[in-house]
Amino acid sequence: MDPISDFLTSYDERVAGIVERPRKAVVRCVPDAEEQLQTGWKCITYRRGKRFCSICPHEKWVSLQFQRGAELTDAAGLLTGTGKSMRHVRIASHEAIDDGVAGLLRQASDFAL
Repeated sequence: MDPISDFLTSYDERVAGIVERPRKAVVRCVPDAEEQLQTGWKCITYRRGKRFCSICPHEKWVSLQFQRGAELTDAAGLLTGTGKSMRHVRIASHEAIDDGVAGLLRQASDFAL
């Protein structure tokens, strides 16, 4: 079993399934992104030179975090958070990822170059 699949076995099957939605979105929108498991943070991170987003499973939802989220144009109003730079999208079901997330991923990955 690969390290990420092994990591996801520690979560409820429903939450582990939700993680796959943003993972697929990253691969589709930023095919050259490097995926890495950060066990200390309990997150899957993505980088293109620098880290641009992370997928962090929680007990009942998954958080798609953007390291420079405060700088992103979010026309759909998907981002939440009040930190200095980080913002996140909370994903609580298996529903398809909103098209707005694709735009956020592309913008965020451009900051990482």
